[in-house]
Amino acid sequence: MLDDLDTIAWADLHHAYGDADDVPGLLRQAAPGGGDAREALSELYGSIFHQGTVYPATVAAVPFLVELARTPSECQAFFVWFVGQLADPNHAYGESYEAVCAAVEDRVDELVTLLDADDSDVRDAAAYAVAQAGGPVDVLWRRWAVEDAPSTRASLALALGLRDPDGAVAALAGAIADGEPEVVVAAAVALTRAGAAWPDGTVDPLVRAVEDEIELDWAWQAGREWPDELIANVDHDTAHALLAGLLAAPGPGTRRAALWSLTVRAQALRSAPARLVPLVGPSLRDPDDSVREAAVHALRRAGVAAGAYADELHAVATDYPRVAGSQGFTREYYAICTLMLLDDPRWLDAAAAAVRAGHDGRNLPMRYSVVWSWPRTVAAARDRLAGLPADDPARSLFDIIASGVGPTEPEPVPRPMEALTGTAAPTFPERERQVLAARAVWAATGDPAPTLPTVRAVLAAGERPASSAAEYVADLVDRHRAAVVDFKPLLLDLLREPWGSVAAARALWRLGTPPADLVDALLASVTRPWGARGAIPLLVEMGAAEAAPGLEQLAERDERVVIAGTDDDVVWQDELLQARLRAAVDTLRGAG
Repeated sequence: MLDDLDTIAWADLHHAYGDADDVPGLLRQAAPGGGDAREALSELYGSIFHQGTVYPATVAAVPFLVELARTPSECQAFFVWFVGQLADPNHAYGESYEAVCAAVEDRVDELVTLLDADDSDVRDAAAYAVAQAGGPVDVLWRRWAVEDAPSTRASLALALGLRDPDGAVAALAGAIADGEPEVVVAAAVALTRAGAAWPDGTVDPLVRAVEDEIELDWAWQAGREWPDELIANVDHDTAHALLAGLLAAPGPGTRRAALWSLTVRAQALRSAPARLVPLVGPSLRDPDDSVREAAVHALRRAGVAAGAYADELHAVATDYPRVAGSQGFTREYYAICTLMLLDDPRWLDAAAAAVRAGHDGRNLPMRYSVVWSWPRTVAAARDRLAGLPADDPARSLFDIIASGVGPTEPEPVPRPMEALTGTAAPTFPERERQVLAARAVWAATGDPAPTLPTVRAVLAAGERPASSAAEYVADLVDRHRAAVVDFKPLLLDLLREPWGSVAAARALWRLGTPPADLVDALLASVTRPWGARGAIPLLVEMGAAEAAPGLEQLAERDERVVIAGTDDDVVWQDELLQARLRAAVDTLRGAG
């Protein structure tokens, strides 16, 4: 077998680690009788399919992987799953992805034969691989009619939902009624992915499936556990019913999973927290300690809707001084964070008590810099500060908060002229320091000319440091327009880059580009990490009324805009963004 391996110039191809001249040896080792097949498979998976990226070497390897997938061995099912994943957009990507898909599709007839394999594990994988390779739907239906292994029926249900979503609805509903747990889960997922409603009676078997820890094959998952996927994507009433059922289940693990899934839906849809957070209340009094902790964490992730339980959170937060030095995140930590984000000043007393108990203030949840501009917290800190004796250890905490700015870290300042080399430094931090050096020289001399070759080089290098360079150019325009006007081509290139578009737009506008020509780039920036912080104020500053409809659409849609922060911060950040979007629309339409 693998007779044609040496006809390919593997050394001329590449994978994640360079030249692909090791691939033929690994393929031979993975074949029956070739040696340690599992070791070879691990190395192949990591090189030609590195963390999902596919390469030219992957394209060349596909026919041989299919040959191994058709050869009985202890690793046969793994090879079949492997081939299917190469054509699955949930798992594979990269410049060679389309070529890899075409190579897998060319071999789909060989994969179809595996639907009749004696080994049910191979049939499970074959249903997946045939579906991902765009195989004929009739062969999947033929196998569905005779298949009796639950795991294979589950894989076939997902395959039919993918390949024949309209035609499969009745069969999937019937599979749920049959009650095989694996098939019930797969059919519910397939119906959800197809945008179809579940039949009556689906919730109870799904709750039992979570209780029984039923799982989907990993390849069929779309980046999250199946309960999370279902709850995030079904309609509101169905999500509520499933969550209520899970929260009433006997197993504490099921109740914890439900609370997590609730927050996953809250992260996906703006309308979800108001509907679902009331379900969290009873869990705050759950007999199981781990469920109560999960309930507090769920509120931490729920946004302003968590305010309905502010009193309960305050009761938990009062115990924060006892655990402030603990490793990891405790319920008390989550409670104090949530109060902080709600601008509920009651968190201040718990934090101060922790400082007085000897805990380092740097270990407190002080990273939410947005809080420092919130009025109730700042006002309360000032009130408390006024009554504290000079030797109270908590004074430093209240000083920071009362300032309204929050903790800051000094920027390293380079020796200016040493950094202005005329070329872009090799690393991002060094380039950022080059821009700082340029500003320092301009501030000291009033003459930007010595800085411009280096700034031009940093701009041309792109990525995040180019944004700092563009901001510097924008600041130069008023007094030194003639010196930077020829930067416009570089700024137009940067306008298309995710990290630099806002700074580039500001500089171009100051150089005379009409706001209408910059609106599309800035609207796109609103949905990118950190972009909203600059894009929205710039659109308002420019008076770009043309942007109002786009900003309003982003503000009023139900799907969240995920822009920045940790996973726990998604809802809070989006709620702040929504408020900023609405204020900008009002201003641009003259209603502010």
